[in-house]
Order: sequence, then C-alpha cells, then structure tokens
Amino acid sequence: MDQYNINDIFVMFTVTSFLGFVFENIFSVMWNGYIDNRNMTLPFIHGYGDAVIGIFILSGIPMKNNIVLYFLSSFVLVCLSEIIIGTTVEKICGFVWWSYDNFPLHITHYTSVPTSLGFAALITVFMGFCFTPLMDMIEILPLQLKNIIGLPMFVLLTIDMVISYVTMYKKGAHNNRWRILITEAKNIDAETEKFNHEYTIPYYGLFHRR
Repeated sequence: MDQYNINDIFVMFTVTSFLGFVFENIFSVMWNGYIDNRNMTLPFIHGYGDAVIGIFILSGIPMKNNIVLYFLSSFVLVCLSEIIIGTTVEKICGFVWWSYDNFPLHITHYTSVPTSLGFAALITVFMGFCFTPLMDMIEILPLQLKNIIGLPMFVLLTIDMVISYVTMYKKGAHNNRWRILITEAKNIDAETEKFNHEYTIPYYGLFHRR
C-alpha cells in the first residue's frame, strides 16, 4: 500500500463502490428482471469499495506463485463476510437481507459455494488485471478532482450507508426507494411481491406509488 497515497486509495474506493452498484444491478436484471437502488440512496455500494481496499491491504495483488492461495483465501473471506454481515443485519433488523436458498450448497441464507467461488474468481481477476491499471489512471488525475472524489465521497457514502442501515432497522425491511423493471421478473420473493402491490408499472419502467 505504500506505493499509493491515501487520496488515491479513497478514489479507488469510490470507483469500486460504483462498479459494485453496477455489478449487482446486472445480476439483478439476470435473476429478478429489474434494477433498483440496492438499499442505498446514491448509486454506490460501500461494501465493494471496502472489499477491494481491504483485500489489497491484507493480500495485495495476486502473483503467479500465489494465485491459487489468493483465490482460496478470497473464497473464505467472501463466505465469512457474507455470513457475518447478513446474519448481523437479520438479528438487528429482523428480516433476511438477501438469500441464496435457491442456490445449491448454500450455507445459511447468506452465502453458497457457487456464488462465493464466483466472487473469489472476480476478485482474483479484478485484483490481478484491473487494480494496478486503474490505480495508474487515478494517480495521474488532477489533484483538484481527486480532492472531490476521494475523501469527501468516502464520507458521503459512509453517511449514506448509515442512513440505509437506520432505515432498514426502523422498517424491519429493505430500504427500497425505486425500481425499474427491465424484463419479466423471474424470481419473486415475498417482499418483492409486497413491493409490487404497493407500486404499479405501465409496461416496463419506473414503479409509481398507487
């Protein structure tokens, strides 16, 4: 980590938090048929930025002589993180935040062997092929721009995350704010069904309150 200054690290956090938001919505379209706010107000997911920076601090980037160990350690970290975070939110807020119950070899609601292997592969590929080129681009950004999208964005996204958790705690449910139906929904859980009763949609587009 010594080769990068703290401002560049915060910018990478912001970039990967946004990429996480995009990634989750791509998966949501494939699995559920819609995109939504992913429990946040802003189009960023704090956890993805945390994961990338945390893995970089703990493990660096994968090298030829440790790529298998890097992949396996990422798999274990993903499993533990999802179980700890999901179970904690369930205990405090009183609802299942997400569920892999429909996946084979799931471990609690919150992780499964196939999804964790997939995340571990994405982490290994991203850290091996994308992290350094992205940091090289970030390093040459104008300082004034980095001063905006670095630490200030980290603080803003942290506030947004806290607001989301408080909202989920008060509602005892997801922090749903908007949803856009892209294709016909494939997998509708009970909460989605309830959400769809409260909102209506002509054809495909934004849900509107009845």
